[in-house]
Amino acid sequence: MNLLVISDAPILEVHGNRQAYAPYAKELDLWMKHSSQVTFICPDKYLHNLLLRELEQQDFEQIAVTRLEFNNIKSALTSIIAIPAQIITLYREMKKADHIHLRAPGSLTLLAGLVAILLPRKRKSVKYAGNWDPNSKQPLSYRWQKRLFSSPKWSKNTKVMAYGQWKNQSENIAPFFTASYSKTDRKVFKKELVSPVQIIFVGTLSKNKNPQLLVELIKGLHQCGIEARAHFYGDGPMMSQLKEIANSTSSKGRSLGQAENESISHSNSVLSDSRVMDSDSGPRSNPVLSDCQDTDGDIKPSSLKKSPSRTERSRSEDNAAFTFHGNQPSGVVKKAYEKAHFVFLASQSEGWPKVVAEAMWHRCIPIVTPVSCVPWMLNNCGKDDLKSAFAKAEQPRGLIYTQMDKVIREIMFLLRNPEYYKEMSRSAQDWSQHYTIEKFEQEIVKLLKV
Repeated sequence: MNLLVISDAPILEVHGNRQAYAPYAKELDLWMKHSSQVTFICPDKYLHNLLLRELEQQDFEQIAVTRLEFNNIKSALTSIIAIPAQIITLYREMKKADHIHLRAPGSLTLLAGLVAILLPRKRKSVKYAGNWDPNSKQPLSYRWQKRLFSSPKWSKNTKVMAYGQWKNQSENIAPFFTASYSKTDRKVFKKELVSPVQIIFVGTLSKNKNPQLLVELIKGLHQCGIEARAHFYGDGPMMSQLKEIANSTSSKGRSLGQAENESISHSNSVLSDSRVMDSDSGPRSNPVLSDCQDTDGDIKPSSLKKSPSRTERSRSEDNAAFTFHGNQPSGVVKKAYEKAHFVFLASQSEGWPKVVAEAMWHRCIPIVTPVSCVPWMLNNCGKDDLKSAFAKAEQPRGLIYTQMDKVIREIMFLLRNPEYYKEMSRSAQDWSQHYTIEKFEQEIVKLLKV
């Protein structure tokens, strides 16, 4: 089979070997595994740093094109000049291919989708890696692509892979997923909610991810007498700001590892940006809690089960509420998932939140903003409080973050009712371990045979 892959994501040559962004390369290997001949139309240059991974198959053809960007006048003029030649290249290579695979959203894939209208009999698939939520506000080009690819009239013989399940979708839209682990990685992880509560953040420390809200969550738990610790895995532009908060607190002679009488200064700009969660904006920051009661009343810190002491634990882990680990190998992150009670992700936008699925695999409960397919992943929890959800046997798989005080009350409820934590974490694990690399590969094979 002659497979043509069209993507805005670059393939770069490093020391004689062709590499791509690691999660993308991992998926490309599966597509190429089931194709006899593969051609890529994509950029071969990228000005920013990427976490790269070498492609297993190197004997493919790559047709390099200019990255289409319209951020400023210079890049817009360069892109406009490049478009006619790219249209010719796209049409020529599409005619040769047995299967055309587009990686959306992106400027090149939008152009390719328009060219593909001229070839209605060609078999095509579109992997839409962004947010497919019909009600979300997105850039105009993204909305155009969603309309184009979901239209059976204009995108004939096309199957679109979209994250999550959405109502009133055309028949060519297929709910899809991304897998990180093999079925051989399946195991039953043992989790018990004990004090101190361990919450991890995995990803880029950037404004879109709102890592500062995890700092506020830890503070809020401390104000309610709950000992909690945050571990940040990843790097980014907000690293120094977040470290400054932790260091300034420690310099005043207070250890946030102790739950009583804790506070964090809000003079830093990281915490001064209040947000309100609605259908379009980010999560609400609520530094002042109205109360510290769960649905069953006050919780007594002294009654919480403590985790056993570990002599090998580092001093910084023992005495500080915040630990910054930086970028770490996947094996280290896996161990972090296994040890953590919760994973925190307050993104303003996501496609498939891989971190959430990976954490759930390890029986780690997500605390996530309701963006993209997150409500579907967590079994549409968040409409009711946890006590009502369990009473209705709805099997919630995580906590939806819309207001800080609501999340804190739900964590307190789980601390008071550890059997519900076990039930929720088991449900999260069962759901996530259904989506394996093997199942992902089977779905790719089905698409190539359509």
